[in-house]
Amino acid sequence: MIRAVIFGESHTVCLAQALPAGLERLGGISIHRFAGKRSFAGDGAISMNEAVALIEHLPPTVPVFLSIMGGYHNLMGLVRQEPNFDFVLKPDAAMADLDFATVVPCRAIADALDFYIQPSSKYLPIRKAASGPVYLIGTPPPKEQDDFILGRFAQANKQNYRGQNVLEIGLNSARLRLKFWELERERSEHWARAHDIAYLGPPPEAFDANSFLAERYYEDATHANKDYGALVLEQILAIATNIHEDAAHG
Repeated sequence: MIRAVIFGESHTVCLAQALPAGLERLGGISIHRFAGKRSFAGDGAISMNEAVALIEHLPPTVPVFLSIMGGYHNLMGLVRQEPNFDFVLKPDAAMADLDFATVVPCRAIADALDFYIQPSSKYLPIRKAASGPVYLIGTPPPKEQDDFILGRFAQANKQNYRGQNVLEIGLNSARLRLKFWELERERSEHWARAHDIAYLGPPPEAFDANSFLAERYYEDATHANKDYGALVLEQILAIATNIHEDAAHG
């Protein structure tokens, strides 16, 4: 019996890696990565047409989850730029708290994120085809530890990120990276709700005391590990179970 279906991109890897370990409890959750991306341990790559055909026949008691977007805070905010800059995320934030003299309007950052998010509308045929609820899975929070991020780039012999030499240029401050992630989360949720898609935020237990990803969930420079994936699968299982129980009780 299918209980939930997940479609996505690179952040589905940790979910697929976590699934076998919890198969007894998580049976009925299927994970599909969209075709054109790297292969991974899961149910295999799938085209948009195949995804639509799969969910068109699902009952409304089977929720669909999208693990898309989520990397734009890294695209825009991971690597240090010249000149160094900052932005005010919350209206009541004190200007004295900013790291640098060059201040970019928050609205400009939000507009840039919206520009990157907008092409995700190519996934809307899934919302149209699904008779049950559809959820956007929020991306994991960023990592605070610069040494870990730079070390992973060095270990992978991958100095360039989005055309920039990370090891040579360095990273933006962790505090600025977190603000980029928080703003992307806000804009992603706005996009989702505008298209009748619910937003599933990261598991609360995955955050550390400073609102970053807890170190035990680190994988590579920009992704979370299978232990984080297991937490998300538990969220998905809880949602699917509640939907089935509500339907059973009429």
